[in-house]
Amino acid sequence: MGNGRIRAALPTAIAGLMTWVCLSSPAAAQQVAVTPNENLVADGLPPIPASLIEDVRKYSEARTAVMVDWHPVRREVLISTRFGDAAQLHSVAMPSGARRQLTFYSDRINGGWYQPTRGDFLVFSKDVGGNDLWSVRIEPKLLRWCELK
Repeated sequence: MGNGRIRAALPTAIAGLMTWVCLSSPAAAQQVAVTPNENLVADGLPPIPASLIEDVRKYSEARTAVMVDWHPVRREVLISTRFGDAAQLHSVAMPSGARRQLTFYSDRINGGWYQPTRGDFLVFSKDVGGNDLWSVRIEPKLLRWCELK
């Protein structure tokens, strides 16, 4: 193995060693351990403490906001951001302004658009229960939803 490969593998080896030291400490041994399901073979791995799941969760639940559309008349944008398990649409009326949630579905919204000339209504697409049968919905004046067939 060349000198460059050893240097490249060194951070991974150090992180693995630190994880092993932390997980094999006496305090970790007294905690409840998480066992993998039957589909995963974990030969030679130390027990994983249940508290580690909660410690790592805050790093795996990152939230992003994506700009989806400009309002054609007002100084306003449509954004998509995730609350819970599903991305929903929000409007933001000014730079650095608070967002106002427009959709409240248990399923994610897949894109949205203002009506292109006046912005009188919102069009968005979504599926039901992850079935990938996308439907387009129109929301006139952000008051009530109606589904296009």
